[in-house]
Amino acid sequence: MRPFANDCLAVFPFETREELGRRAAADVAARIRTLLAEKPVIRMIFAAAPSQDEFLAALAADSTVDFSRIDAFHMDEYIGLAADAPQGFGNFLRDRLFSKVPFRSVNYLNGQAPDPEAECRRYGALLAEGVDIVCMGIGENGHIAFNDPAFADFCDKKPVKVVELDPVCRMQQVHDGCFASLDQVPTHALTLTIPTLTRKGTIFCMVPARTKAQAVKACLEGPVAESCPASILRKRPGARLYLDADSASLLEMKGVSEMIRIGIIGTENSHAMAFARALNLPDEKGGMRFPGVRVAGVYGPDLESAQAIIDETGADFLADRPEDFFGKVDAMIVTCRKGSLHYRYAKPFLEAGIPMFIDKPFTVDMNEAKELVSIAREKGALLAGGSGCKFAYDVLMLQNTVKNWKAAGDFVTGTMNFAADPASEYDGFFFYSSHLTEMALTVFGYDPKSVLALEKNGSRACILRYEDCDVTLNFTRGTCASTGTLIGRRGNVTRDIDISMIYLHEIGDFVKMLQTGKPGHTPEELIKPVAVINAIEQSVREGREVLID
Repeated sequence: MRPFANDCLAVFPFETREELGRRAAADVAARIRTLLAEKPVIRMIFAAAPSQDEFLAALAADSTVDFSRIDAFHMDEYIGLAADAPQGFGNFLRDRLFSKVPFRSVNYLNGQAPDPEAECRRYGALLAEGVDIVCMGIGENGHIAFNDPAFADFCDKKPVKVVELDPVCRMQQVHDGCFASLDQVPTHALTLTIPTLTRKGTIFCMVPARTKAQAVKACLEGPVAESCPASILRKRPGARLYLDADSASLLEMKGVSEMIRIGIIGTENSHAMAFARALNLPDEKGGMRFPGVRVAGVYGPDLESAQAIIDETGADFLADRPEDFFGKVDAMIVTCRKGSLHYRYAKPFLEAGIPMFIDKPFTVDMNEAKELVSIAREKGALLAGGSGCKFAYDVLMLQNTVKNWKAAGDFVTGTMNFAADPASEYDGFFFYSSHLTEMALTVFGYDPKSVLALEKNGSRACILRYEDCDVTLNFTRGTCASTGTLIGRRGNVTRDIDISMIYLHEIGDFVKMLQTGKPGHTPEELIKPVAVINAIEQSVREGREVLID
């Protein structure tokens, strides 16, 4: 069974609980590393149950996690059980995790407190500032923590509360081998409430075993209701559910969509990490930006950068060669620093009809660009790509102004600038020139007729000639800021161009194409920048105006 999504919940099925535990631990570790790169300390909640054994063991063994910067909590505890009872959830976690790695702090719920309500208030105060990661399971009755159906409240006002355990919940403890008989299982417990568990932080839910199959079915295929408390996970952006073959055995897969799996070639390019973060990691609020879509595998050929993407974003596999992606992904991103490699890497996948995003520059050779477009048409493969700068808000505002001014007969000319380096080790001028070229085509139109270009001190000044106007492009070496100026008959407009969000915009355009089957740009628009850049190169070499293919 492939990964799939149901509402906001991403579901990852595995054959065995050992595989489940290893993968969940790797994903949690990746999230920890990301958070610790942003803040000095994070807060995590853990569940105590045999279903968590493989996950906890794998997490404890992960040497990449700095546990000394983590404050740990647990989500429930029996009332009245002896302090040293091995069934106590604090003791369980101390044995499996808390004693094995050096947490910054471990905060225990006290089930022996003389006043349970006061203990709820104390622990609730500790959790008041929220948490960053929640690691949980699902009970046989669909509970999360000890929020059994009879006491579950999606809008609970209390952060922690006292609950009476229902018979199914208590019998689960016997099934798990924690108690010999039902009469030994405590009848009451302290539990974090559902809002406390789900309001903030990234949720990782590990649920192996056939005894959980009915609860998993209710969670994924039943209504979102307190009758199955775990169903609330479907409404929690960024939540992830890990199943084994046994716990997934009753699923009928109705009303769910399979996960779109993406492969990336060209991990030496910083764009690869940016795309993987956008697709695989939650945003600042803990939600997934593109639910149901994730980077599944990566290929270097630079192994260090490829492994870094797996470590940080939890991608499933490191491909030994590009052919390894066949049968494992649904779409591909090719994002090499050298655009001259794009044709070789993209062609086999387009020939197989696999949707493709080819990063900037699309190619460096016009014949290769035309052939890729021809293959995509012939095989029915969806195609997107190029520079993300064309999606920048300021570029689109300039485009809108030009459109309105031309309609009113007010537009005269315009000028834009962006960094470029004709001496770049990554195919020279092609490496950065796509950005300004694609911004200009977006603003002024994709139908320029010719170009005249001059180079001095590594910078290039180009006149891009249209049927009704000329515009100036300045490819400036050693600069970082980008600006666009429009000159009209009744005034001028200048905008500084903010490109800070372009990775999200361009990957969003790719995802939209995958989900709707409708590319955001025509094939001709994808390859026109290649024609323009080649014409600029020729103009510089020959010192004359050059027609654009």
